[in-house]
Amino acid sequence: MKQETPNFEHVNKALLRLNADIEAAELHGTLSGLLCVMGNNASKHLEQLIPKGAKGDILDSEAYQRVIQCPVQILEALNDPEFSYDLLLPDDEQGLEVRTEAMAEWSHGFLSGLAIAGIKDFAKLPKEASEFCQDLLDISRAGLSEIARGEEDEVAYQELVEYLRVGTLLMYEMLNPSSSISPSEQVH
Repeated sequence: MKQETPNFEHVNKALLRLNADIEAAELHGTLSGLLCVMGNNASKHLEQLIPKGAKGDILDSEAYQRVIQCPVQILEALNDPEFSYDLLLPDDEQGLEVRTEAMAEWSHGFLSGLAIAGIKDFAKLPKEASEFCQDLLDISRAGLSEIARGEEDEVAYQELVEYLRVGTLLMYEMLNPSSSISPSEQVH
């Protein structure tokens, strides 16, 4: 059964409920990086990233269930032949500054996911993957000051998001070739 795409606001509210030290964009980036390298072995790192909340608290339990579905949803999207993978970022109704900051957090998270998975030296990756990681490093340092404001900036932002989306799909293909195991079997 195909998983529902995660919603930025819902995941962020769930993380706030759980008093997590990470927000939705960074969590999604971290999980994406982990899954690109580790595939079905990434689940052993989930407890480091996602607090379970108070024992016996039904609202915490619901929040945890919402967040714990993210890796399944991400892995399914990464394996989707229709290329449905997308970054978990604020919607276009949010200001460019908010979206740019979330994109930088997502990029930082992706690099953190790679590091958690054991990739310490990007130079040892295939050339395209190494260049993508360097670009992620640059984007993770981005702020609105590097992006002027206006119609052109909106286009530049959308182009960067698409670059990150396609780059992630390529990283996944390079570092974790397709598997015959379904995404729900891989993560759980």
